[in-house]
Amino acid sequence: MAPHAPRPSWLPTTGTGQANVRPNCWSISLENWVRFVHECMATATWSSLAETKGGKNINMYDINVHFIKPWTSGTGCSIACLMEDNQGPVDLMVSHSWAGSVMESLNSIKTITTMYLVPKETQIFFCTMCMYQADDGAIGGLSITEQLEKRPFQTIIDNEPQRGMFIIHTTISEVYERLWC
Repeated sequence: MAPHAPRPSWLPTTGTGQANVRPNCWSISLENWVRFVHECMATATWSSLAETKGGKNINMYDINVHFIKPWTSGTGCSIACLMEDNQGPVDLMVSHSWAGSVMESLNSIKTITTMYLVPKETQIFFCTMCMYQADDGAIGGLSITEQLEKRPFQTIIDNEPQRGMFIIHTTISEVYERLWC
């Protein structure tokens, strides 16, 4: 079992609350997405998971269980809601497989800024980090069911994000196995 990952001191403990942000603004900047993943990778928890599973095989389910849920529990805020002072409209929808490699996803996200020259400040929708995952009834939060009832995926796609949609493919999971993420 992986050790508990201490919550980063820089991560705020309060925020707007998922219920107080329109779904088309459930966003995180590319820069903050990378910062969050790097923070996870710098922990003993990540090292333990990498030793057990292999670094390439750490996926978003692992990130959710070992980092996102513990670090957001009781806040009513997604990681994005805590990291972004002013969540703006989604400029780029990023679709991925939860079972996909986090390391390969990180490389894909970095490619968006280097190969496609998308500014690091670009606000993206990446469901794992932009939806409140704790599902704990916290004030200001929404359950997963309540969030899905707001149809964030459809809302964002209907709003035609300025930079479109990016689909992350990894070698350990096929993104098209699921239809909505």
